Amino acid sequence: MQNAESKVIQLSAELAEVKRQLAQSNRPSFANLGARAQQILRSAEAASTDMIAQAKEDEEQRVSAAQAHVKSIVQEAQVQAHQLLESVQIKVSSLFEQSEARAIQIVEEAEPNAQGYY
Repeated sequence: MQNAESKVIQLSAELAEVKRQLAQSNRPSFANLGARAQQILRSAEAASTDMIAQAKEDEEQRVSAAQAHVKSIVQEAQVQAHQLLESVQIKVSSLFEQSEARAIQIVEEAEPNAQGYY
């Protein structure tokens, strides 16, 4: 019986403490403000950490995409430069051959006239 009475007294004390804490949490006070502010700041810090991580990931994806785009542009420019160089080399070679053929033709045409001068 005494054991039951002591249990009732203990439970009554715990109930009173819970009621006191509940009353404090429902009634704003500067004492509770510190704990609430701390909880809000922790939540804000966690949210900002997540936002920073997401921003870094987005930045890495954008940088990677930009690098791939630049690489593609450089490769295309190299292909075009190579094609242009080949085209110029072919034209120069053709002009050289035409010039050489014309020079030979001029020499051949001038030789009969020049033989009288030797």
